[in-house]
Amino acid sequence: MQPIGSILTKFSRTVRDISKELNKKIELQLEGTDTELDKTLIEIIKDPLTHIIRNSCDHGIELPEERLAKGKKETGLVKIRSYYEGGQVIVEISDDGKGLD
Repeated sequence: MQPIGSILTKFSRTVRDISKELNKKIELQLEGTDTELDKTLIEIIKDPLTHIIRNSCDHGIELPEERLAKGKKETGLVKIRSYYEGGQVIVEISDDGKGLD
């Protein structure tokens, strides 16, 4: 067993690089980094999590001008939360962007 934070903290750089590439201001918030998961499972979920986070930054979070026009803060928020529920580990990824069409 290993804390899931070992991979979640690496997403800070991913989000920072994507936000620069897309000219967006994006903040990453992590909760539950101490939640433990089998090391093999951590490796298995790393790529799908990366894909979801990239999609959230690219398609979910609007450009700063669009966010301000909608009355939102200029900086978008991507949140990753992990916790135990009913004997399972739950990993939630959410953003405060426009949503999906």
